[in-house]
Amino acid sequence: NEEVKDGKIILTITEIKSDWKEWAKTLGVTPFDYSVEDIKNGLRVSFSSSSAKQYPKESKRFKQVFKKVACCVGCKVCETNCRHGSLKFSDGKVSITDCNHCGQCHEIDDGCLVYHSLRTTTGDANMGKESINSFANHAPKPSWVQEFFDLGDEYWDEGNNSLGKNQIPMFKRFLRDSGIIDRSNKTTNLFNIVSSANYGWRSPITWGLMLVNLANNPQCRWYINNMDCDIFYERTYISDLLVSVGIKKNDATSIINAFKRFCELPLGTVLNFGYVEEKGRQIVSLCRTKCNIEDNRVLLYALYRFVETCNLDKEFHVSYLYNESIERNSISPIRVFGMYDEEELKSMLLGLSSAYPEFINATFTNDLKTISLRDKTAEDVLALFREEL
Repeated sequence: NEEVKDGKIILTITEIKSDWKEWAKTLGVTPFDYSVEDIKNGLRVSFSSSSAKQYPKESKRFKQVFKKVACCVGCKVCETNCRHGSLKFSDGKVSITDCNHCGQCHEIDDGCLVYHSLRTTTGDANMGKESINSFANHAPKPSWVQEFFDLGDEYWDEGNNSLGKNQIPMFKRFLRDSGIIDRSNKTTNLFNIVSSANYGWRSPITWGLMLVNLANNPQCRWYINNMDCDIFYERTYISDLLVSVGIKKNDATSIINAFKRFCELPLGTVLNFGYVEEKGRQIVSLCRTKCNIEDNRVLLYALYRFVETCNLDKEFHVSYLYNESIERNSISPIRVFGMYDEEELKSMLLGLSSAYPEFINATFTNDLKTISLRDKTAEDVLALFREEL
């Protein structure tokens, strides 16, 4: 079992099949600290989740060591892969001598064929999680969004769009997760508001509201959680980071290419979500940036969606928005929008409190910094935008 708790990745093995210290010889020097604790009939292993982000290749192999520990039956594929004859099995037990850490014994699906087989047939603790690769090779294009905003529900009528059969479900997924269409693929209240002449498909307000919803899509959530703002991430690093959490190489390529597509939408060009650097037609680096929030009500909508998705109490300390070590069902608006300037946030919250006291009260008195949301909903916040139509 693998879980993330209090900033640590915790691996639990409930039935040991082989010696972890022997398999650990394949790693060489591990560039991060970890602990291995004996529990009843097994082991509990922990290391910092930030280490997994800093050392994606090394953390992947480290976790694979314990997959071997949990599942190895001496099938000898690892022995066959070892080009130097350092890894041998005798009476079903592994023995490793003079390992040069080439990593070939890890170049197996999931690091262990038995683990991979069990994961595929019965699932593991993480199998219930939705795939990060939500859009395959069909992330949305600006022309699709523009045409949909022009036609609304009629966009799906035969002859009204040029989408291929594989593109249609992916675009519907994008619109649905953005809050623009519902589960029956019909336009929503949010669409009716943002498609008006006051806003439109190029408005940063439109994309700010859409991003609040998109942040709960697994792929967009991965970008936001794993890419800090204003840092250039080399393509190879992002690929390694994705592979380290079990994403296949081809899927990692799709996810990287999809980030470029997102940045070509008004999400990137107007809201300022991020951009890529290219050499020729090849992406060489990716960067997420602080979003352009033109209307404070976008933040208000984000706060209500945040507490609703996380099922939080509607009164909380401002610091809770900045605390990224807490496990939550949704991402803080601070991280979604890259709003780390506390003075800017304070100004926006006090402005909202003054303009919409029936929705929010923010207090900044000495050390007391609290946000109190009223007995309203995110849909009620959208009504504030509708009032202008």
